[in-house]
Amino acid sequence: MRTDSFGHGLVGLLLLGLLINGCFEADASLDRVLENLEACPQKVTGGAPKSRGCAALVYLWSPSMPLSEKGIAEVRLAAEELGVALHVLPAAAVLEPSSNLAAEGLRTALIGAGSVLHYPSVAVVVDGQVWGNAVLGYKVAQAYVHILRERLDSEANIGTLSRARHDVGTTSELSE
Repeated sequence: MRTDSFGHGLVGLLLLGLLINGCFEADASLDRVLENLEACPQKVTGGAPKSRGCAALVYLWSPSMPLSEKGIAEVRLAAEELGVALHVLPAAAVLEPSSNLAAEGLRTALIGAGSVLHYPSVAVVVDGQVWGNAVLGYKVAQAYVHILRERLDSEANIGTLSRARHDVGTTSELSE
């Protein structure tokens, strides 16, 4: 038992260190993710069509799954290489319903994409919509890059992704 507590403490310190050094944004809540998505901090780069607008990765992790904690560094490297924003959330942030309609829309879309089936999971969000199914399980950075670049860049997948996307809706859309 002591080893587990000690291990989680070390992981917490590592995550705090990454956060302080600005390596990723730990969002902690769906509301915070929505604020960042609506602000659209980065555009898709690396040859992706500009018409797709803002893209981001939402990474869900669980403290009870050690590889999901280790994967934060890997997905951070992948997001940097892909040129997209990264939002890191503990799994618990998606499991509880939200009174904020837009946050509930994002929560439902992430669940619909399969993000809660296994941790870690990564969902691609483009222009406020979760595209396709979540990528489940620990991957090294280059594996994430390979899988996620296809989703962001492949012209052949635009129709498939459009059919498989899960609408999130923004605060302004939900209030109309």
